[in-house]
Amino acid sequence: MKLNKIAFGILALSVLTTPALADEMMDHSKMDHSAHEGAAPDLVDTKDVADSAQIVTAKVNGLVCDFCAQAVRKVFKKQDAVESVTVDLDNGQIVLGLKAGA
Repeated sequence: MKLNKIAFGILALSVLTTPALADEMMDHSKMDHSAHEGAAPDLVDTKDVADSAQIVTAKVNGLVCDFCAQAVRKVFKKQDAVESVTVDLDNGQIVLGLKAGA
């Protein structure tokens, strides 16, 4: 029973501190960029998106590392309507190029 209380306490602490940690890390300008330097373009390359396609930009709080960026790319590239995915870590943005007619 004591082990359950300890496990619950650890779980509760991790759930409560995660948003605070994300808020603290949200200022991406203070992060060390050397690990993912050159891994992704900072801006969407519009030549990859057809002229008739739409571009959607979304601001994402807590988007601070290349691991997050890779996960976002992987998820959105699986969608049939998505032609291109660009993650801008410096500004915490995702830019999606949607296929024409999507």
